[in-house]
Amino acid sequence: MVTGGMDRRQVLSGVGIAAGAIVAGTVAMSSPALADNRGNDGDDHNNNNNNQNNGNITGSWMVTRQSDNDPTDHAMAVLSFAAGNVMIVHDINPAGPPFTGTWGWDDQDSDDFRATVWTGQSGGGPDGPPGPPPVLKVQLQGDVKNGTLSGTYHLTVLDGATNDVLFEDTGTFSGQAITA
Repeated sequence: MVTGGMDRRQVLSGVGIAAGAIVAGTVAMSSPALADNRGNDGDDHNNNNNNQNNGNITGSWMVTRQSDNDPTDHAMAVLSFAAGNVMIVHDINPAGPPFTGTWGWDDQDSDDFRATVWTGQSGGGPDGPPGPPPVLKVQLQGDVKNGTLSGTYHLTVLDGATNDVLFEDTGTFSGQAITA
């Protein structure tokens, strides 16, 4: 399938998740222990930097993602949950641009989270399609159980000039905490 001069693989090369992992430099300078205000109330979100506890998602996670629609579309990504409910997602294999956005708990009594992250594609250059490159939005939902982060994602590729939807995809992700 070709959309505006880009095939599905080119558009999805930066889709990551999560993909979550996003701008490693920002994560390195932020304090994951401050990522959520539920750390001092004695519940499962105690932010003790032990990502193996259920419900504690602060820090970074190495995940694999898989498209529901294309068995060849899969990637390894880093998802990071940082201070101020910042989320960063970065596909690392194959490599893609970082996604940045925000995350939050679905409700106060749940270990389920949701997130929305965004990225832009680089310009097409002289051989690329005319106009601004596409913008990608990924919405994630997931949880942490028994030391595993897992969930689903919904990708929307938007025209950079009109915001018209060019492509949509869904998939799953799963992975483990990255230890220092």
